[in-house]
This record gives sequence, structure tokens and C-alpha cells, in this order.
Amino acid sequence: CPDDDESNEQFMHALGEAGWDTVLEALGREADLDSLSMFYPSFIAMTHSQTAFMHSDSDNHEIFNLIFPVTQSNATNSAGVREAEVVVGSDPVNVPYTYEPDHVIALGKDGMHGTAPGDFRGTGHFRMVVSVYMGDFQDDEMLDEYIRGWQDPPYPRPWNLRRALKERIHWDRHDPTIKSQSPQKNFL
Repeated sequence: CPDDDESNEQFMHALGEAGWDTVLEALGREADLDSLSMFYPSFIAMTHSQTAFMHSDSDNHEIFNLIFPVTQSNATNSAGVREAEVVVGSDPVNVPYTYEPDHVIALGKDGMHGTAPGDFRGTGHFRMVVSVYMGDFQDDEMLDEYIRGWQDPPYPRPWNLRRALKERIHWDRHDPTIKSQSPQKNFL
């Protein structure tokens, strides 16, 4: 995660300049939300993984994790081209997924996912993705439950988390002037 408020906002601003507002609007409208707040990006690099750590980022909340590749390895790994595993459907099926340039995988609610096994040790290669976490945090009860569920809150710092998630809005269904490039308040 970016280590401070300014670098976090610069990252969000860069996403906006790259057309991220189109993604936010499509996701917000498809999920029938009123607003979306991006609360932090996370950079994840993998050089060796024996098994996928299957997990959900949202625990049935209106929280989304959008993942896109930064670096993909040309090296062969034990999983072939499979780079992630995603569980889909009401009768869960584990589906292999390969990241593609200029494509984002959107995970929401209690969507299960994990890094596919692979071994790049000794090759000089690795796999890196960026996850951008976001949600509609205008419902106080849902926000309280979500914050209670965080064992180790990432960025923004815990003492500003509630205020930041409620006030740092990057898309609003009723106000088209709110964009990911909009200046945000400093919560540190």
C-alpha cells in the first residue's frame, strides 16, 4: 500500500487520468450502488507459491477488489499459464484464470480467489498485480461491521479510516462531477 495520504491520492489520480472513471461508473451501476470510494491499492508480487490461499476480501459486503497485471512472467511455472484461481457460481467451481494486459478482474461480495501455484525462483522472473479495493461506504451499519472485521487495517490509518471511507468518494451516481481525479481531503 502507499505509505502516506499524498502517494495514495497520486495513485488514484493517475488511475483517473488513465480512464478509471469509466470502470468505476460501470461497476457502480452494474452493482446498483450509490457511490464508490477507493480506499487503497495493494501491489502483490509472487516468486514462489505452492498452493493458492483462497480467500474473500469482502465477507459479503459491497466491497470490490479490482485486480490487473503489472508484470507477467514469460518463464514456465508449475501451473503453466494459470496465474490465479477464482471460485464462481452458487455451486462453487474453482476456475483457473490468466491475467491479460489491459484487462481487469473484478471480485465482489464474497468472491473467493487466490494466487495460483508457481515457481519463478532462479529465473529472475516474477508475477506482479495491483489490487484496488473499493466499496460503497455510505451505510453506517455496513461500514461499522466492515471496520470491525479488519484484523490489521491497511491504509488509511485506523484512526482516520471511518472518516476517509465515508468522505473520500471517487464515483457518485447522483453527482457526475465527482471523479477519481477530484481533490480529496487529507485524513492524516
